[in-house]
Amino acid sequence: MTSRSETLWRQRRLEASGSGTSELGARDRFGDSRQGKQDLMNKSDLIDKVSDTMGVARRDGEAAVNAVIHAVMSEVKAGRKVAITGFGAFSPSHRKARRGRNPRTGEPVKMAASKSVRFAPGTTFKKVVNGRAPVPVPTAAAAKRVAAKKTVAKKTVAKKTAARKTNATKTATKRSPARKATTRKAR
Repeated sequence: MTSRSETLWRQRRLEASGSGTSELGARDRFGDSRQGKQDLMNKSDLIDKVSDTMGVARRDGEAAVNAVIHAVMSEVKAGRKVAITGFGAFSPSHRKARRGRNPRTGEPVKMAASKSVRFAPGTTFKKVVNGRAPVPVPTAAAAKRVAAKKTVAKKTVAKKTAARKTNATKTATKRSPARKATTRKAR
């Protein structure tokens, strides 16, 4: 027979895992009553949002997102703080080696030194999340500049490939009579 405290403990575990329900509905381990991935934006969604906002192709948006992530990771790994005005700051943190305890047995365990990253949101970000300020809209001028550079690059590439094709055909026509002449002499 199970005790009352053990029954309550099992109910709390079921509620925390999301498989059980309470009068407030299904809950995840953080106590939020979210429904699946509706509130989650992953990297692919972020890439789509960036490319739509900038008005560029998805691969250009992906390149931009990957470049920002790479820059932040490499700077923090090098031990430098990365501050993005209006968004927040990523700073490296160091944990010293220490002694902890195994929660099951209670015996002391050595824990190695490790590095981690801390994120401190900026004041603009906090104001937007708390509803005190509107979400800043990206400037249209930046998106237009990116689109203009993209079209100039495409035109340049097209001109170069067309020039290569015309040179190749001229060279082929010059060589073919010489080959025919050499084959006649051989007979």
